[in-house]
Amino acid sequence: SFSKEHGPRKSPPYHRGFVYGTLSLALVVTAGSVVMGHYQSKRDEMGCDTMCVGSMTSARSTLTLLGSTIIGKSSDSKTLDDKLGGTRRAFLVLGVIASAMELI
Repeated sequence: SFSKEHGPRKSPPYHRGFVYGTLSLALVVTAGSVVMGHYQSKRDEMGCDTMCVGSMTSARSTLTLLGSTIIGKSSDSKTLDDKLGGTRRAFLVLGVIASAMELI
C-alpha cells in the first residue's frame, strides 16, 4: 500500500512462515521439557537398561529417517498431487498428527 505523506509502506521484517516455524519449535521444546521427567520413571518401571535404551533410540532414528524420506518423496509426487489435490498440505497435516501422537 501507499501513503501520500510517507511513501510506500514497508512490510514487516518477518514472514508468516517464520512465525509459524518459531511457534512450532517452541511447542516441541516445551512439550519435550514437560515429558522428559516421565521418560526416566517409565524406563525404570519397564526395567530397561542401557542396551534397551540404545536399541530403542536406534530404532526411533531409523524409523524417523525412513519415514522422512518416504513422506518427502510422496509429498513431491505429481501423481499423488493430481489424486489428492495438494499433497504437501496433506502430508504436512499427517506430520503434525504424527508429531502429536509421538508426544502422547
